[in-house]
Amino acid sequence: MNMKNTLLIAFTALLLVSCSKDNDEQAVAAPNNQEMERLGKIDQLNDFIIDLGDEQATSQSGRNSNPSNFSRCASVTTVSNNNTWTRTVDFGNGCQYFNDVVLKGKIIYSGMVDFDEHEYTISYTFEDFYYDDINVDGNKSFSKFHDVSSLSNEEHPIYSLDIDLTVTYEDGDIYHRMGNKSREFVEGYNTTFNIFDNKYLSTGSWTTTRSNDVVFSSTILEPLEKKSICPYFRSGVIEIVYRNNTYNIDYGNGSCDNEAMLSYNGGTPYVINF
Repeated sequence: MNMKNTLLIAFTALLLVSCSKDNDEQAVAAPNNQEMERLGKIDQLNDFIIDLGDEQATSQSGRNSNPSNFSRCASVTTVSNNNTWTRTVDFGNGCQYFNDVVLKGKIIYSGMVDFDEHEYTISYTFEDFYYDDINVDGNKSFSKFHDVSSLSNEEHPIYSLDIDLTVTYEDGDIYHRMGNKSREFVEGYNTTFNIFDNKYLSTGSWTTTRSNDVVFSSTILEPLEKKSICPYFRSGVIEIVYRNNTYNIDYGNGSCDNEAMLSYNGGTPYVINF
């Protein structure tokens, strides 16, 4: 074989390797809609943890006047002493939440009996718990305090969630999320007997690592809005960065639905569902 043919073969091999690498990177750099929907479902799970935990703390303190979303099918067991309380919320083999998610297993919350602390901490852990089709594992805490912020110049309840969760889907995919989320109770906190005017705004950032070491970095660009009467985010934008590509999930302008608009690197947005 002459030198010319040898060089041609070597060049062709390098070209094929380069094209294969480019194609592989392009395939990995474009998660499908299911991936984005799964990330969004974990976002909803984070809010659920706060809602349920706050309900248990205010019930334990005797200050809860709002109807429970779980009294129909969840049982609660309480153990308390002079210093601490523990409440186990048992959803049994299936309890339908008002966003049609089916809850199974137990979540255990605990805190101090001094409910008048400026910054009140609620710890949580899971016991064979399922949020719809995903198994949830982890234990952490969130805090609650009253203050003003850039989202409201009136003193209002603010929840700070320290995220450390591992979720496993039915197909075996595992997602581990770590980060922080701030959820602010900006409207309705003074009307105790009326849950229909409750409005929350969330900010924060976190990373989600999939079982194949794929990492998604998320930041809330525009506060996520949620109301007690709607199980879905009504507005707000999350930016997700993955392998130098940027995905924006836009939850719209206030409608209560399970839809959002997904755009990729500034391209034309299209509808995804949660």
